[in-house]
Amino acid sequence: MRTARTYHNPDRPDKSTLSPDELPAPSTAIRCFCLECVGWNAADVRRCTGNLAHGKCHLWEHRMGGKRGLSPGTVIRKECLRCMGGSREGVRECPDSRCPLWPYRFGANPRTNRRARASFEAGKARQAGVDAENGSTQSIAGE
Repeated sequence: MRTARTYHNPDRPDKSTLSPDELPAPSTAIRCFCLECVGWNAADVRRCTGNLAHGKCHLWEHRMGGKRGLSPGTVIRKECLRCMGGSREGVRECPDSRCPLWPYRFGANPRTNRRARASFEAGKARQAGVDAENGSTQSIAGE
């Protein structure tokens, strides 16, 4: 099983290059997202209040890896919808395959859900086409 450290680090590896079997639990992806949000300081994740400019963070209750309230898949879906301005089409076509939440953006785990696996594979193919069109799979300049 992948941990937060091996799945997502400051180099932000492309999640579309992973197979569904290589993905960690959704709660690990949430932890990675939170670590990135606060600048990779675990103490800051613990101290986080979850208050953001746009309201309360959907992921806050799951930031420490525990299950509280809604399922991790549900809160990831809500966060992805918030990120894409409420657009379901935007979530489906999300270009940031390096985001730790990207494989779970449909609210289900591609390891255990056939429909989510099919969507994940379609997203991988779409992302590979974008990378081929750009002529590179390197990270975006300035990150």
